[in-house]
Amino acid sequence: MAIFKFTENRIRELPLGSGIHRDVDVKGLLCICHKTTKTWAVQGDVRRNKRLVRSVRVKIGKTDLVRLADARRETKRLMATIQPGVDPTAKPDETGITLEAALEAHLNERSLAARAEEEYRYHLTKYLRRLRKRAIVDITRQDCRELLDELVTRNNRTAAAAVLRTVRALINTAMRHDEKITRNPMDAVRIAG
Repeated sequence: MAIFKFTENRIRELPLGSGIHRDVDVKGLLCICHKTTKTWAVQGDVRRNKRLVRSVRVKIGKTDLVRLADARRETKRLMATIQPGVDPTAKPDETGITLEAALEAHLNERSLAARAEEEYRYHLTKYLRRLRKRAIVDITRQDCRELLDELVTRNNRTAAAAVLRTVRALINTAMRHDEKITRNPMDAVRIAG
């Protein structure tokens, strides 16, 4: 792997099939020279609690279609996602219901007061941004414990308890819709508020 400062000319001059090249200026930006084409990619380590979860690589596009400046901008955006511990390549299973979809199912099943519905939506957008697009079947007990710690640290125990009750209710609703969810990971968290 060659490491150097990327410029449009140097990228154009790289021979096809020469492998992976890393930019000095922008952390994570790669130029991969395949046998027939060259592509931009981002590579970074997803870490949670200072432990490596996985290394991910995301393709940005071909070097002849995406300019270097655009590739750098996209790399910075993706690395801002990867560094806090979010895997941009993680997708919910085809049949896996997400927290976001569980909220819609939950609201459709019940006739809640407008204030209660507003509170559910607020919890999802304000406190559960990291989990809302993940398939519930992929949410672990450890994720729930980390969520509790994060909410208590950033807010207070009362707010944390309200948000966790929302998560528990949404997962219970999702369990009725998705047979892959066999248990509620919130069972590992003690809610006291």
